[in-house]
Amino acid sequence: MPKASLADFRRHFGQWKNFKVLFGAAWSWFALDVAFYGLGLNSAVILQTIGFGPPAADPANPAATLQQSLHNVAVGNIILALGGLLPGYYFTFAFIDSWGRKPIQVCRELEYA
Repeated sequence: MPKASLADFRRHFGQWKNFKVLFGAAWSWFALDVAFYGLGLNSAVILQTIGFGPPAADPANPAATLQQSLHNVAVGNIILALGGLLPGYYFTFAFIDSWGRKPIQVCRELEYA
C-alpha cells in the first residue's frame, strides 16, 4: 500500500462532502477546548472576584497563610465546578438520551449515501 501524500489529502478533503465532516469535527473539538480550558484560564480572576483568591500575606505566620490559600483554592474550585461543570454534564445527560443517539447516527449515515 503506498504512503498517503499531501496531494492525496487535498484530493480527498477538496470534496465538499469530505471537507465538511473534517471541518465539523475540528470545529467541535476546538469549541469544546475553548470552553473547557477557558474556565481554567479565567478561574483566578473568578476566584478573586467571589472572594476566594489568595489571602493577604502574614509574615508572622506563613503556615496559616499557606493553609488559607489552599483552602480558598479548593473551595473556589468546588464552587466553579458546581456552577459550570455539573450543570453542563446533567444537561448533556438529559438531552442526549431524549433526543437519541440513533437519529443522530441515521442522519449522518444518510449524508454519506
